[in-house]
Amino acid sequence: MTKSYILLKYLVLTCLLMGAFPAEATCTTHTPLLEPASLVSDNSYQLAKTWFLPDWQADTRSYNTDGDNDTDEDNSGDAGSSCATYGFQDMDTVDTSVYSCTVVQPVVGLKCYKSCFCKADFQYSASNCSEDDGKILSGRTCDGLYESCVCKPSVTLGAGEKCDLWCYGSCVEKSCAAAVEYDEKSGEYCAESCASDSSVCTEKGCNRICKDTFTGDVPTNAHYTTESCSDCSGSYEIKTGWECDVGYHAAGSLCTPNCTQSCYDTYTEALPAFAEYVTEPCSDCSGNYTIKTGWTCVSGYEDTESYWCALPQTTDCNALGYNKTEEDCEGSDIIKCPFDEARIWCMVEPKPGMILYSDGTISWDVISGKKAIAVVAYVDEDRKLAIGLEETAVPWSTDSYAVKDVTCLTNLSDTQQVQSDFNGAANTQCLANIGMYPATEYCVSYNCPPLASGLGYCDWYLPAAGELYVMSFSYGAINLGLQKLSKTQLQNAYYWSSSEGGSYYAWYVRPSAGNVYGNLGKTYSASVRCVLAF
Repeated sequence: MTKSYILLKYLVLTCLLMGAFPAEATCTTHTPLLEPASLVSDNSYQLAKTWFLPDWQADTRSYNTDGDNDTDEDNSGDAGSSCATYGFQDMDTVDTSVYSCTVVQPVVGLKCYKSCFCKADFQYSASNCSEDDGKILSGRTCDGLYESCVCKPSVTLGAGEKCDLWCYGSCVEKSCAAAVEYDEKSGEYCAESCASDSSVCTEKGCNRICKDTFTGDVPTNAHYTTESCSDCSGSYEIKTGWECDVGYHAAGSLCTPNCTQSCYDTYTEALPAFAEYVTEPCSDCSGNYTIKTGWTCVSGYEDTESYWCALPQTTDCNALGYNKTEEDCEGSDIIKCPFDEARIWCMVEPKPGMILYSDGTISWDVISGKKAIAVVAYVDEDRKLAIGLEETAVPWSTDSYAVKDVTCLTNLSDTQQVQSDFNGAANTQCLANIGMYPATEYCVSYNCPPLASGLGYCDWYLPAAGELYVMSFSYGAINLGLQKLSKTQLQNAYYWSSSEGGSYYAWYVRPSAGNVYGNLGKTYSASVRCVLAF
């Protein structure tokens, strides 16, 4: 007899005989049945209380029928043992093709199943396999779940019959539901209020069928436009309109060839006096036009080297100073006589006091048959300036009620800065665009048309303060040239420049001495002499 059995027996007897326990105390002679653990792992107390109490689970004690205390020869346990005894399932009662279970061994030699549940194949019920979708439950079952969800048997439609349910390509559940048709008002496909004689099979819930949205013909040199469309029966390309082929463009309901040109004037310069435009016809996408390609002198007038249309006093090239040949002018620029291109003028370096003629020639001498337009006033590497033969006296501005700063001009306040201002041409354009500036307006219209074109307001302009200042270096030579032509000489006076000093003042210069001042009110009348860059 083991020590654990003797101890347990002693404890039981003591419990039965003692009367000193409180009334609410109870005497427990055995413990509730636990799932037996391995005999090897249990301690002696556990074994004693589970298996050796004489009044507890006598039919499951681990004894052989012959009464000895050794285990069975085949290690199968007691003859009366079963999985149900321990709350498990016998292995031969479970369909393992349906259930997945955990194997347990309550005692040596006895294997059972516990925690059995349906395999993953069983996942369908009425909640996810509905007859409304044309499908039915099928196959083996496991705890109310089915193995398969399949289509109902399909039906064959007769003439005029229709169905509203599809299942993997087969029409099922023949019905008399309304067929789908296009609703013009909503622009969509509907499943209600449709023609009763339609024969259409549509997918459950599908609300469109593919058909062309454009049914007209395309014009010549055009093709249909299409887009992809999917409906209950498949995917298609439907016609949505038309567009012209490459190289053509739409003109109303026709496709016409693309334009290869645009009509615009090829000559945009100012038209000289006594001249007229040369034009030619042109057609483009928008119509037929006449474009300007150049200019020519009107009848009776001559183009003196593309500068001026004039009624010449003589056509004698020699009298006009064209008395050289190209060989004579080697190394120099030349100008050809407009009346005999074999007669040449050799260009010379301009100097202050020389006379500038309308044909672009320069000479120290007065040539009677030519039109003198200016006297050279200043020359350096960057610029050549000539001064006009006439002058006037006018205000810089007539805006007497609200004298204001000109925003397109830079206000100059430093004398050295003013003496370096050679922006007369840009200043003149700025002021001419605004108006109310008489000194500028006089130069814009002075002796127009100009020697050459380019500024847009003729080539004459009101000189900047710096341009008037450098003319003081050649004051005597300039007046000598004017004197040769019997024209008004520069006075010992102040002349308006196009340089601004501020809202109320503009700069003025005295070329006879080079004095520069910026405190003369804009509405004051002062001398004005225009210049030309050549």
